[in-house]
Amino acid sequence: MKNSTKGLLYLINWATFERQIIQFVPMEVDAPRAASITKEKVVGRNQPVIQFGGGEQTLSLTLDLYGEDVRSRVEWLMQFTMNDDDGNPPPLLKVMWDTLIQSDALWSVESVNPKYSLFMPGENFAPRQATVSLTLVRNTDRNITFIDTNRF
Repeated sequence: MKNSTKGLLYLINWATFERQIIQFVPMEVDAPRAASITKEKVVGRNQPVIQFGGGEQTLSLTLDLYGEDVRSRVEWLMQFTMNDDDGNPPPLLKVMWDTLIQSDALWSVESVNPKYSLFMPGENFAPRQATVSLTLVRNTDRNITFIDTNRF
C-alpha cells in the first residue's frame, strides 16, 4: 500500500485533526513490545506456572523542533498528557510516517520531555530549538494479535 507522507513525519490530534509536521526525521525509533507475565508458585513443583496477562506496545522517539519560538509546538504535544476542563481524557495521537508506522494505530502520550536551546536574547530569550523525547503507548479497543504486529 502506498502512503502519501513522502518521508515526512506527521503527528495528528485524532479529536480535532490538527497536525504537526516534524521537520527532521528522528535518527532512531524505539518500539518495544512487553508481555505481562505472572509466575504462580506451586507447592511440590520445581518451577512456577506461567500465566500470560497481555502486554503493551510503546513507541519512543526524539523529535528535533526548530523555528521562531518552539514553545507553542511543545505545548501542542503537552496537551496529550492532560485531561480537559470537563475531566475528559487526553486526545489520542495518530502518527504517520510512510509505511514505518501502522496507519490505523492510535497512541496515548505517556511522556513529553523537552530540552530547549538556541535562546534569542533580542526576543525575550525565546527558544528556537527543542529536542523532545516522546513516549507513546498504543491505544486500541480491540485485541491486537501477532498478525497485526508486522509494523508498529
